[in-house]
Amino acid sequence: MRFLRSLRPACRSLFRERGFALVTILTIALGVGSTTAVFSVVRGILLRPLPFPEEQRLVVVWERNAEIPKMFASPPNFDDWRRDSRTLELGAFNAGNFLVRDGEGTSELRGASMSAGLFELLRVRPIAGRGLTPADDEPGAAGVALIGERWWRSRYAADESVIGRSLEIGGRTHRIAGVMPEEFGFPPPIALEGTAPAERAQIWIPLQLDPAAGQRGAHYLTVIGRMRPGADMASAGAEIRSIARGLAGEYPETNAGWDAHPVPLRDEVVGSVRGSLRVLFGAVGLVLLIACVNVAHLVLARSQSRLRQLAMRKALGAGNGQIVSELIAESAVLAGAGGLLGIALAWWGVQMVVLAGPAHVPRVSEVAIDPAVLAFALAASALSAMLFSVIPAIAAVRVDPNHHLRGSGKGTPDAGSHRLGSAAVVAQIALALVLLIGAGLFARSLLRLGGVDVGFRREGILTARITLPLERYGDESTRPEVVERILRTLDSAPGVRASGMIHDLPLDTDRQGTTFRLEGDPADRERGRMNFSIITPGYASAMGVRLREGRDFRWSDRPGSERVVLVNQAFGEAYFPGGPAVGLRLLPGNTDEGPWTVVGVLDDERHDRIEREAFPNVYFPYAQFPKTRSMSLAVHVDGPVRAAAGPVESAVLAVEPDAAVRRFRTAAELLSAATAGPRFAAVLFGVFAAIAVAMSVVGVYGVLAYRTRRRMYELGIRSALGAGRTSLVVLVLREALLLAAIGIAAGVPAAALLSRLAASLLYGVTPFDFPTYAGLALLLGAAVTLAALVPALRASRVPPRIVLEEGAG
Repeated sequence: MRFLRSLRPACRSLFRERGFALVTILTIALGVGSTTAVFSVVRGILLRPLPFPEEQRLVVVWERNAEIPKMFASPPNFDDWRRDSRTLELGAFNAGNFLVRDGEGTSELRGASMSAGLFELLRVRPIAGRGLTPADDEPGAAGVALIGERWWRSRYAADESVIGRSLEIGGRTHRIAGVMPEEFGFPPPIALEGTAPAERAQIWIPLQLDPAAGQRGAHYLTVIGRMRPGADMASAGAEIRSIARGLAGEYPETNAGWDAHPVPLRDEVVGSVRGSLRVLFGAVGLVLLIACVNVAHLVLARSQSRLRQLAMRKALGAGNGQIVSELIAESAVLAGAGGLLGIALAWWGVQMVVLAGPAHVPRVSEVAIDPAVLAFALAASALSAMLFSVIPAIAAVRVDPNHHLRGSGKGTPDAGSHRLGSAAVVAQIALALVLLIGAGLFARSLLRLGGVDVGFRREGILTARITLPLERYGDESTRPEVVERILRTLDSAPGVRASGMIHDLPLDTDRQGTTFRLEGDPADRERGRMNFSIITPGYASAMGVRLREGRDFRWSDRPGSERVVLVNQAFGEAYFPGGPAVGLRLLPGNTDEGPWTVVGVLDDERHDRIEREAFPNVYFPYAQFPKTRSMSLAVHVDGPVRAAAGPVESAVLAVEPDAAVRRFRTAAELLSAATAGPRFAAVLFGVFAAIAVAMSVVGVYGVLAYRTRRRMYELGIRSALGAGRTSLVVLVLREALLLAAIGIAAGVPAAALLSRLAASLLYGVTPFDFPTYAGLALLLGAAVTLAALVPALRASRVPPRIVLEEGAG
């Protein structure tokens, strides 16, 4: 009750000192708001459960060998695992984008081909219709599809009569069998390398694998498992590795040296961002701590100026409990107002993260201000109030009425408050330096990424995805001719320098992998592992990928002629260092068509992540390996790149009017997307560092301004005795520089510790980069000096007569 009675006088007191209250509330709001916003991101991505019952029992099963820690599974291997495992229920999928055509038009939807039983394994049921059955998954079975709730509502107004309606998916007729709930969220954002698309799937069809027709060297399936009752990670891992070793003995030509290992599904979903989010949460925690230290000093300075008032109240009979209760009530009002404003700032910040954050961040769409986040914000506000109300309360309890009412407290602050103020300044400078160095390291890392040689031209490139209609190009042999006509038409178009196609653009999607051996090697001996892609003549020229030796593909490289491939530089360096790769005859594990002759070596392109060195890669000519109707087009154009989208689409449709031309992007946009994560981290760290430095500068200014006012009598005497303005300024600055030096000395090792934790997030920069540390320490020291200069100059300009008269009075 005493606390409640103290709220009204606390509000009146704060209203009389509106400037102090406003600065304090804004400081708390910045600290609580930024912390709450980042906690929302951490909760939405790391802490919120996955949308599957008992998700802690779900795993992803990867293949691996001594050189490759993680690889997709081949269909026959997956089928054997599923048949023999007793600890895991297993299913598999192959994710991708699907062209879906119905009576309303054509849409491109994210989706997956899924094996029978995978929906049951995930324990998720349709909200309308039925799921996929084993009969649907038989090779040659009639096509069925499940659609997502979001597309069902937007496309069909949630009409249940769509069950049984026909869809054309990739040119093949499928009937809608059911509707999956919006929270289903499958496939989750997991990837072999780099980061997976965060776009939510809206279409699912049966995988319809024929294990007998599959190739064990072709790895493209993602395998999901659920641990059966009584199983754990240790037993499941031991069993699946035992099965893989058995397959290696049975099929040595493809499986020798390979085994399998399960990884918790949650680790695969959030593993790529867990480290950066933890570092970010730690950084924003420092911002909140700086805010608390700053506010604590503001409140302490205010309480010091009220010591005579508090002493008078004590002399008139007010007890310590009543005074402390009013001080705590003031802190509670400030924290409550700052917390509410902080929640509003957090809501705005979360919207910015969702809208402007990197699209590949997993589960970013689930980030929101929910009750748990609000509870966190209120807890942060309450903790802030406790932290910055304790010191003034202690100071109030220690007030001696006799000392202050006699006037002996005038002139200089007591030693205790002086030490507390100095400690506050040192802490703020140290914490600000930690954030400033973190932001500097991320910024330098981003600059290094921007200078990486990605292996292709950065400007003047327009890309698009082209899909040929299945009804006319279901037969592989019919595809190369139309692709050649499309490219020849583009090459003759005004403003086009060169054009070509590739199945998977660099820095865009994972490339499939396979094993290989050389002609003449024993059948059970693998030379190594390689990624592969499919390209047309002209692709290297259009993208600016340099031909290092040999020749490029020609349109005369057709079925019936010698089978040829290109390799990248990393392939030669990994497997044939010091020797020419041109002329080698490869036997890839993804084809049984005999040897392929290497006719040229291309420069390395960065495949999946810009910060990762290129993996050995082999390029097949499209005319001899036309396995897909969907290819990515690359066109080197003169003039504005985006303006070429219309003419390029028209040229393609002039050759094949029913082709789907979509996803126009420039090479610059591919590069921008590849650096979106590091850029976002650098911007966020920069924002937090700027907030921290601003609060620290304000704190330093407040401390020195308060101390300078308390020392005016002393400074007036010095001036009267002949001290010049310069010496008075130096006297005040000396204290500021000492505090800055101590704060910087304390901040450097703390920054080194945080930077070491963030080392895996940096590229081309060591966690202890001396230029960054030295430059930012000097910058912060300069900012502190400027903050101290204002009260120092003000003190030096006050006439000694006025100061001495006020002191005498």
